[in-house]
Amino acid sequence: MPRRLFLSVVLSLILLPPTIAFADFSGRVVGVSDGDTIKVLHNGKAEKIRLHGIDCPEKA
Repeated sequence: MPRRLFLSVVLSLILLPPTIAFADFSGRVVGVSDGDTIKVLHNGKAEKIRLHGIDCPEKA
């Protein structure tokens, strides 16, 4: 029984893709494009960041 449980855990970790990606990122906000899109100054370059889980109207 423990072997079967171990195999099922290992297979689920291999076959299921990760649903959340984490990143260590910091910088100063230098612009707001939409309600869910900002530009952040990081390493001297403005990077476009889309905020996950934010539901707001697009800029029209």
